[in-house]
Amino acid sequence: MGAVLQGAAQGLDVPAAAVWAGVPEQVLRGWIDEDPAFASALYAARALASAHDVKPGGGQHTPAMVRVLLVAIGNGATTLDALKLADFRERRFRALLNASSGLRALVEAARRARPARTHGAYVPGSYRPRRPGRKPAAPLGFRLVRRDAPEGDAES
Repeated sequence: MGAVLQGAAQGLDVPAAAVWAGVPEQVLRGWIDEDPAFASALYAARALASAHDVKPGGGQHTPAMVRVLLVAIGNGATTLDALKLADFRERRFRALLNASSGLRALVEAARRARPARTHGAYVPGSYRPRRPGRKPAAPLGFRLVRRDAPEGDAES
């Protein structure tokens, strides 16, 4: 909860503060709804940021915005989604990226740190979990059958 308040004091909105703190947004919204003391502390932190004119996206960029952007990219968000979450203007971000090789290296490192996507990769049927209600696949193998000698051969 403290990290969320720290992010809010940096001028971040609720979704960005959740990324800042590493908390799912639904959990954060639950905290706000269920804990009035936390909700008032969050309101006070946002008021503090507003009083000191810390407003991400309003033509200025803050270190908090850069951190949220990098964490979101590292967690698997697309660059456009991360820009939207961090409240960066795409044009401003491109200008910063072109002006700073360090920022470019950080963005590339965050992209490399993304979790591997398995979407579209072939997974053999034997590795896939069965769907509920489906019959299990028939076992592969051979069935041994004993065949008795024909009756005509038995008399000889």
